[in-house]
Amino acid sequence: MSHSKDHGGGHRGWKIDELAHLSGVSVDTIRYYGREGLLPSAQRDGRGLAYGSIHLERLSKIRALQERHFTLAAIRDLAESGRLELLERLLDRGEQALSRDELCAQAGLEGDLIERLETIGFVSPPEERGAATYDGADLAAIRSIKSLMEAGMPESIMLLLAEIYVRQMGALRQDLLASFGDLPANATPDPRPDEIDDFVTGTSTQIEVYLNHFEVLLTYLHRRTLERLAVEAVEVSEYPPVGHGVR
Repeated sequence: MSHSKDHGGGHRGWKIDELAHLSGVSVDTIRYYGREGLLPSAQRDGRGLAYGSIHLERLSKIRALQERHFTLAAIRDLAESGRLELLERLLDRGEQALSRDELCAQAGLEGDLIERLETIGFVSPPEERGAATYDGADLAAIRSIKSLMEAGMPESIMLLLAEIYVRQMGALRQDLLASFGDLPANATPDPRPDEIDDFVTGTSTQIEVYLNHFEVLLTYLHRRTLERLAVEAVEVSEYPPVGHGVR
């Protein structure tokens, strides 16, 4: 085995056939990935090319994402934007891969309702995130919708609430993006540019912590909002509709 130079992670350089043996990926496929921008450039080593641990790790990630039915085009886009590490932390290795029919069957909902949820933007079609199938997160959300309807929520109300959530989350996303660029004049408190940079950079390493605690915070806000909504609904019902009551 060639050991001429260090090419990342403390490993010495490997020839392409050695990398193929270590990764279980064929030489032709490695060359194809290199041409398509899926792999970092190999280092010139004399008359040949040398590959390092960074290439072995990337091949492992590509295989893992393909097993989750991500397309090569989507993987390339993620690699070019530097989001492979972040995505790997977000995706659970136990996620399911479900077709539309399997999603409907396991969730117990008709396909036309799921299609309506996609139309309003509540359920994301797999292709929007570069995947070929639905996953466990889709299934959990749709099962919760089914449970809400079984608990007495009319389908029309459920769809209205879903549309409201989509609209509000879209506005939140735009506010966050704006905050990482030009901050509004009345932003309170006003983060320093270095604080924003540190937060964005740290997201890839702290994503599990962020997700866990934001889930608690969002659940709290949802609970308090629903409690206030219930109280206000009771207060409104204590007054007779306009045009009725004692004359």
